[in-house]
Amino acid sequence: MHRLIIVALVGSSTLAAASPAIGVSPNPADCGNVPVGSMGMPVAVTITNTGTSTLHINAFSLDGQDSTDFSISDPIKPPLTLNPNAMIPFHVVFTPSRMDVESATVTIGSDDPNSPSYVVNVTGTGSTAMLSFAPMAIDFGSLPAGGASVPMALMIVNGGGAAATITAIDLTGQDASQFSLDNMGPLTVPANGSATMHAKFTPNMVGSFSAAISFTAPGIMPTVALTGTATPPTLVPSPITLDFGWQGVGSTSDLQTVALKNTGAAPVVITGIASSDPQFVIDQSHTALQVAPNTVTTFSVTFHPARLGEATAQINVGTQGVPMAAQLVATGTGVMASLDMGVRPASDMGRTGGDMGSGDLAGGPSEVVYHRNGSCAVGGGPASGLWASLALLAIAALHLRRRR
Repeated sequence: MHRLIIVALVGSSTLAAASPAIGVSPNPADCGNVPVGSMGMPVAVTITNTGTSTLHINAFSLDGQDSTDFSISDPIKPPLTLNPNAMIPFHVVFTPSRMDVESATVTIGSDDPNSPSYVVNVTGTGSTAMLSFAPMAIDFGSLPAGGASVPMALMIVNGGGAAATITAIDLTGQDASQFSLDNMGPLTVPANGSATMHAKFTPNMVGSFSAAISFTAPGIMPTVALTGTATPPTLVPSPITLDFGWQGVGSTSDLQTVALKNTGAAPVVITGIASSDPQFVIDQSHTALQVAPNTVTTFSVTFHPARLGEATAQINVGTQGVPMAAQLVATGTGVMASLDMGVRPASDMGRTGGDMGSGDLAGGPSEVVYHRNGSCAVGGGPASGLWASLALLAIAALHLRRRR
């Protein structure tokens, strides 16, 4: 006997309703930097139906505060249908009217239940990228420290269809202080025109220097390189040695004058003249502070010994940025001050009461004179070398003789 078993199955089924879905890429769409007054490259934007049923596009518009600077080269023309996974592109073109970041929106209306009004943000930056600079680098070459170069021109050319304004111009780099500009901005360059500014190299020390001119404006701006080398000033002293001979302690010698000639091509600014030994006194009351190219200025030196013995000093001429631009040496000997007395050759000393041997000064100078101011002369000239030593011994002997 067979039994019949009946099993009841109960359940329900639900089929997902087909619906369209809109997708747009890229969003936002950036048109990048475009020169003011110029038309940028079209930027592609793609609409895709990511849903499971036909997408019906029923509206398409370009809006926003800067929408007049954007355009659609191939706008969508509703009504339009897209099957699932189908795509359609359009292209955004940016033509900026000013140097600034601009934005607009593209609104797409469709039967997507989740995004019936899909918004695509579009952006772009109006820049001065059409500006060109000539030259892109300026080399000032070499000039003496403390001088200034001739101004070098920098031309800025605007190839765009609208005026471009550079809001600020700056010198950058660790050596920026060695250069100068005649225009720090703002600077407006007319459409399809040009503007000119100038740079100078003004080094205050010796060395090689570099800096850059930077410009502030919307968009990417280039920099202009600056280089220059500062050399020691070409200041030549004449003479380079001063010999004051013997000078009585506490007395002052006659002036000796030194000429300083600027043999360079730029003015030299003298900041000071100093002696390493205060017994040599500098008088620069008539010295020009600025010496033009190929001209001469002077200063004077006197010897005022404060002690017995030889003295040597280095005299340094300082210029702007160079403390020892020129050097010379001064020498002198401090001796005891005494009354005038003459020492004559041995052949005459018998007649004048001399007590020296007949050969002591034989063949020597005709006369050795030690003056009241402390200076000594041999044979009509300044005393030096062997004869000066013999003269001093003779004077000392006569002086002792008189005391007796």
